[in-house]
Amino acid sequence: VLFWLTGVGVLVATVKNPIEADGNVLESPPGLIPFPRSAKAQQQTRIGGSLVASLLPAPPPPAPLSMALTRYHVIFVFEDRWAAVSRVTHEIVQQQEWATASYGGLRGITRDVHGEEKLWLFSEKHLFELTADSEDRNVWTLLLRLEQFDDALVACKRAPQAQRVLAAHADWLFRNGVLVDSARKFAEASSVPFEHVALRFLGVENKAALLEYFRCRLQMVKPDDKVTRALLGVWAVEISLAHLNELRLRTKTANDRAALDSERAKLHDLLKDCKDLDVHATVYHLLQSHGWLQELALFAEARRDYTTVILHHVSRRDSVSAIRKLSDFSVAGAGEDLVCRFAPVLFGAEPQAFTSLLLRPQLGGVDPLSVLPAVYSPRLPAAHRREAVRYLDYAVRNHPELMGQLAEDMAESETASAGKALKTGSLNVDSTLAEVAETSQQSSGGWASGTAVLNALTVLYARDCNGSNIASEETAAVAPMENAGSGDDGAAQGALEAEDCLIRFLASQDANRLLDPHFVLRICGESGLARATVHVYGILGLHEEAVEVALRRGDVALAKHNACKPAEKRLR
Repeated sequence: VLFWLTGVGVLVATVKNPIEADGNVLESPPGLIPFPRSAKAQQQTRIGGSLVASLLPAPPPPAPLSMALTRYHVIFVFEDRWAAVSRVTHEIVQQQEWATASYGGLRGITRDVHGEEKLWLFSEKHLFELTADSEDRNVWTLLLRLEQFDDALVACKRAPQAQRVLAAHADWLFRNGVLVDSARKFAEASSVPFEHVALRFLGVENKAALLEYFRCRLQMVKPDDKVTRALLGVWAVEISLAHLNELRLRTKTANDRAALDSERAKLHDLLKDCKDLDVHATVYHLLQSHGWLQELALFAEARRDYTTVILHHVSRRDSVSAIRKLSDFSVAGAGEDLVCRFAPVLFGAEPQAFTSLLLRPQLGGVDPLSVLPAVYSPRLPAAHRREAVRYLDYAVRNHPELMGQLAEDMAESETASAGKALKTGSLNVDSTLAEVAETSQQSSGGWASGTAVLNALTVLYARDCNGSNIASEETAAVAPMENAGSGDDGAAQGALEAEDCLIRFLASQDANRLLDPHFVLRICGESGLARATVHVYGILGLHEEAVEVALRRGDVALAKHNACKPAEKRLR
């Protein structure tokens, strides 16, 4: 701040930082602090003088002998008095006549050179220390009177003073039409009643300002005050949705769309603030009734309410987004129950994407038996059957507990332990035999479960064989007559490849006691798969029947191969 002593007063100006100055040296026009008049001169002017002299302007007061600055005052020294003038209001705060006869005429004032906040007043005979005691105690009221609210807030010493400044600033902004900024200041001024502020904004029908007030109050409420936070959160969401609906109806230009996007971003932030409040059901209802379904999904995802997120996408028939969200949730450690719940819908709409989701390592804990009813349907198109085979084959290879392998290993180890205990004369024979029996029972339960998966794979493989024949027949029916031969050859080749897949699958499960060969035999017989039927007869040890089926088919090589399988020479 620059203070320049002139003939009529002190010129006060604020100088900009040279680095930030953009051609203007001063931040604002300078002000003038006039020299204070003495009380005697003012009294003589009022009492004496002619009529003409009273009409003329009063002569300026004499210039001071010296001047000094404090933080909030300017000290002037004259020959017969000294005066303190406020730097804020330019008013005389204190003025004292000097006893010249006793102390001698005043000569000046100076600051302590040792850096202390002391002023020294000296006359012809004496030296006096001038001390400023609590000169800033009422500065905030002076600044508030001049409507310098920011400076007044800095000058406040106690919380009640700051509340008065904030309330006055908020009221000044409201009266001048700056409603959003006024709402922020009202939120900081907690001494102003909540109902008073809300009714004022409702009276001017400004939802944006009222929403800003609710949002700021919500951020200022303590986390343990759950009731207040819940009320403010619900009110803020409802006002925000009403305001968004108005903006959406008025959206015509690019600026309108930008304003709508800005308010939607504020709603997203508000929903994040409300995610931990126990009002999610009310917020869901508000978002759904106003038609902001995307925000509903975002709010549910922020709350980790994954079921609502998937329901939202499924209800909109957006299976791709639902599968993508399930993939994200599986990374976060959730999603197994949701996969089983929504498997029928998602597999039916996007079989390949959903099967790829099931094969992710994060979903390795999904029980294949829970998904089996959704993926197993022989009457579905070939694409669905192909993906069902892909998943069930993965389950057979990567879920040994489902196929009974772990149970078999446990039973073998327990049997070995029981035999060792019997040989060594252990007293734990009964308990060991009981554990082996229990393991056998568990294995029996796993046999039923594993058999279900194997049976489903068998049916799907057999359906693919018949599906190849059906597809080829349909293709041949619409093809020209000259291409009929090639269509038959392609159909036959496709059926052979499909039956080869089934035989390879059965060969891989020959040693699996969970395989139900009688069920497989019936399916192969119904589907007319002679080679697969011969293979199953071989698994059952019915080699004579296998040779008979092979000969009936006219496959002598296959009949010879099965005729050599019996261990007894008489049967061979």
